[in-house]
Amino acid sequence: MRDGTPNDPAGAVASGLSPGLCGSCGHARVIRSGRGSLFSLCQLSAVDPSFPRYPTLPVLRCPGYEPVERGVSGSGPLPGLP
Repeated sequence: MRDGTPNDPAGAVASGLSPGLCGSCGHARVIRSGRGSLFSLCQLSAVDPSFPRYPTLPVLRCPGYEPVERGVSGSGPLPGLP
């Protein structure tokens, strides 16, 4: 989504790009570099090398996709970034 909600792990609001499936996946986390760049980290990459650590966005198909409902604390994507 593009409204700064928790379903914006890749900073789509800041970049103007849609993260695709990563926008609502429980395995996606936002990483902000020291220079302020935003990246979507796939946490499945830590346990399965077939998943890229930083997938090219937008992700349209993914065998590891697990949707997360809004407002689920502690298990979903980080809140949207400004």
